[in-house]
Amino acid sequence: MIRPFLAVVVFTVIFGKLAGLPSDGAVPYALMVYAGMLPWYLFATSLGEASNSLVSNANLISKVYFPRLIVPCASLVVSLIDFLISFVILAGMMLW
Repeated sequence: MIRPFLAVVVFTVIFGKLAGLPSDGAVPYALMVYAGMLPWYLFATSLGEASNSLVSNANLISKVYFPRLIVPCASLVVSLIDFLISFVILAGMMLW
């Protein structure tokens, strides 16, 4: 939750204020950036954490009777829950 928020602050200050880039329509620039960053962070976090979990749990994956798909799916669920919490915050920002 903190990484997308900090990225929105940096993008809003640098691109919204200093560079003066406009947002489409009447949407505030911070809201547009936050809505764009959420899917990207879901993808980047899911891919990174799934690959890290495979590398760090290589001893479990090498076992004969261990279902190998559990390890990356566990990290995907964590990324999805983080995305859902951030999405609720986005919905609150949109309503406000």
